[in-house]
Amino acid sequence: MRTNQDDVDQLGLIEELELSEPVGIKKIQVRDAIKVRAAVRVEAGNASTRMRGEPVFSGETRDVSRQRVRVVASVPLQVGDTYIIKFDGDALPLPEAYVLCVGCKLLSDRQFESQFEFFVPVDLSCLPDTNE
Repeated sequence: MRTNQDDVDQLGLIEELELSEPVGIKKIQVRDAIKVRAAVRVEAGNASTRMRGEPVFSGETRDVSRQRVRVVASVPLQVGDTYIIKFDGDALPLPEAYVLCVGCKLLSDRQFESQFEFFVPVDLSCLPDTNE
């Protein structure tokens, strides 16, 4: 299991890499992500959209890191919009979180993969580290 100091050290290294080599960051983020498949509910995150009663979407996670989560759903989600993600507590015991959609790509005619960034990094100490 990782400790908080390990996370602090790793974030410092990532910040250093951001300044010198943007390509290296993507490799670190992929390595740092924990592959986990869990059901999620995705709801609109801004007040005006929630007031209109926008639909709730179901999806499944592909991987999660302290900063990001990838979700596959049957609908495309709008890049730049905020959402609330609610995780299936049995499979992925994380609290609901506000996220920003930073990418969406077509996987098939009925599947879309959206990438979200957490507004506040999540604590993954409750998950086994499958990448070690």
